[in-house]
Amino acid sequence: MAAWHIRPAQHADLVALRPLMAELQDIERALHDSRSVGHLMAAAHLEYLWRLAHLHDGMLALALADAQPLGFVVAIIAEEDAGDQHLVPTARRAGIITDLYVVPAARRRGIGSALLASAGQHCAARAVSVMRLTTLWANHAARAWYARQGWQPYELSFERRLGVAADDAPERV
Repeated sequence: MAAWHIRPAQHADLVALRPLMAELQDIERALHDSRSVGHLMAAAHLEYLWRLAHLHDGMLALALADAQPLGFVVAIIAEEDAGDQHLVPTARRAGIITDLYVVPAARRRGIGSALLASAGQHCAARAVSVMRLTTLWANHAARAWYARQGWQPYELSFERRLGVAADDAPERV
């Protein structure tokens, strides 16, 4: 595989990222039925992430080799409401990784680490002192990889199903 590099994404790159977003979504869909079908949501979700990143001083970067996308990362800066006092001041503003994906054929080459580092640099340049991300509990490989990258557990979310309305049922293909 050719040498790769990371650069900030341009809006035109979203088209090339659609298959990667669909792959990421389908991997998560196999782990939890709350996820939509990848090819049905990829284009609209990437547009949403693009807007979200720009609204929240965030970034979208991609890894490329020979103009082919190998992976991407999306990060935003989130701030707690001014009245929220449950966190210390330095923890009230955080960089949030919303999405990170590297195609399987390009893994174990440092691309994921470099994408995370680019998000970290973006956030640090904005005086953010903490970053957070989430992954599905069932994604044991991602949890182990994040731990190896120096990320530590922060919070644990639980869910309980209360019933599903017919129009909320996950799409099935």
